[in-house]
Amino acid sequence: MITLSVIIPTQGTIKKLYTCLSSLDKQSLETSQFEVLLCLNNSKTKSLKTSSNQRCLYSPHGINSARNLGLKEAQGQFIYFLDDDCELRNQNFLEDIISFFKENPSIDGFGGFYKNHPAANLWEKTYNRNSQSWLESSVYNSPKTLFLLGGNFAIRNNDKLKTCFFDEKIPWGGSELSFFLEAAKKEACIVLNPEFSIQHNCKLSFFRLVKKLRLQSRRTNFYVQQGLLPRQEASVSASTSNLLESLGQKTVQLIFTPDKLAILLSFLLLPLRLIPRKLTNSAYETLIGYITIANRKKRGF
Repeated sequence: MITLSVIIPTQGTIKKLYTCLSSLDKQSLETSQFEVLLCLNNSKTKSLKTSSNQRCLYSPHGINSARNLGLKEAQGQFIYFLDDDCELRNQNFLEDIISFFKENPSIDGFGGFYKNHPAANLWEKTYNRNSQSWLESSVYNSPKTLFLLGGNFAIRNNDKLKTCFFDEKIPWGGSELSFFLEAAKKEACIVLNPEFSIQHNCKLSFFRLVKKLRLQSRRTNFYVQQGLLPRQEASVSASTSNLLESLGQKTVQLIFTPDKLAILLSFLLLPLRLIPRKLTNSAYETLIGYITIANRKKRGF
């Protein structure tokens, strides 16, 4: 019997997938207890060589279409969403997911942060820092949260969450938002657990980082404009409605987060390429720290 389904949306980039799948092969959990669903999206590759507990699914319509297909096909009692540029450094990670759910029957889903690769550059560290800041601002009744990272969260395969879907109209960054809004309407218990953090092996340059953050801001604006970040809804409980209203206001305010502001200010640091990188990085990280602390004090985070 399959206990856990691991869903990996991917465009079939072999190098990234190899590292990700290798970390799954090293897991202490018996392969007979978990399946890996490789959901190929927007890829010329329609199949990959897989091991006995891996299946290839093909969806040509983007990352959320791939996630929905994986969710539909998952056979496990629990489901874990993992991005193909991530790596499980803890060999007991999958076993710990199962244990956590069994020890906490009232929790419907949980996830953690992204950790930096040991060789991560300045921009990759900034992206992961920005993700962590966003997650921390989403916690409303610790450890309960409204949002988690799409590349690192687990859910129960139950009626409450099985019917939640990812919005396939959103192809860009942060596309998991609609899933968690649906989960909130159904009053699912979603928690943030930093112990379940994984290594994020993203490859970012300065300009790719700016592009990624810009697309995430577009995502937020889109949901606000389309009413997917509800201010008042009769279909949800009063407490959830108030939560969504409050979070919706906060999300609009955080379109330009401290770290994004630091990215813009980092243009001033670009001429410092002649200065040793270690010194430049130190100055940049200090800048981020001051802006983040000041912003959190201002907003009461």
